[in-house]
Amino acid sequence: MWLAGAGSGHRCQVMAFGRGAHLETNYHGITEIQGQDEARYEGGDSGNLFDEGAERNIAEFHRAVTEGDFSNPTLEPSVNSNFAVIFGREAVRREEVITWDDVLADDTVLEVDTSGLRE
Repeated sequence: MWLAGAGSGHRCQVMAFGRGAHLETNYHGITEIQGQDEARYEGGDSGNLFDEGAERNIAEFHRAVTEGDFSNPTLEPSVNSNFAVIFGREAVRREEVITWDDVLADDTVLEVDTSGLRE
């Protein structure tokens, strides 16, 4: 799996490799599955998904808060996507196939560097 910086002018991409095919997804550009026969999906251009998606999310958050809607429907999929990234990172770090139970049983503390944040 490969990730690069996100945002305007940068690539944010995930490549996943499997038997006989690989998946390439992008916030800016083509998303497709390269493989043979049925393992091929032409996909399409995702345009400027990162910037446009951020704008839509901010507008929706503002709408929800100003209208008193605190249901936060994007919370669960957002947490799930972060879990997926942690799971993938751990599999790569360990260089082995792991299960979700392995990740949940791991007591490694992930330190967050907040030194660049402003109040």
